[in-house]
Amino acid sequence: MLKLLGLKTIRLHTNNPEKVAKVRESGIEIIEVIPTKTYIKSHNSDYLRAKKKHHKRRMINQNFCESLVRILNKDGEFLFKTDHQEYFEESMCTLQNFSLLDHVPWDKEDYYPVTDFERIWSNEGKKIYSARFKIHQEVV
Repeated sequence: MLKLLGLKTIRLHTNNPEKVAKVRESGIEIIEVIPTKTYIKSHNSDYLRAKKKHHKRRMINQNFCESLVRILNKDGEFLFKTDHQEYFEESMCTLQNFSLLDHVPWDKEDYYPVTDFERIWSNEGKKIYSARFKIHQEVV
């Protein structure tokens, strides 16, 4: 639909990394991903209060991304796996908005060791969300 409208670049309001990937795959340049706001309703107020309380302790944030770029060598990569979809989506927004990191395909044929946690999650039937990032080549 966006291509039919003749759009070549957009600012995308979403918390969904799959939507970001699909739009990029379609050939449309995303110049900014803007996370959507969350609205408090009676049915989600306790959950959102807990989320806000723990949000400050999330590992994936701007400072983490800056440190990652500083410590990774030129061929290094950051592999991210979790069984928590919402945390994954939130982390992906942060990582994809950080211009010094590139989201690269994770070919499942490549060998990457399975962590103990991943083994446990898989045995429990949980879906594993994963992403792979490298330092943007112009930075190296």
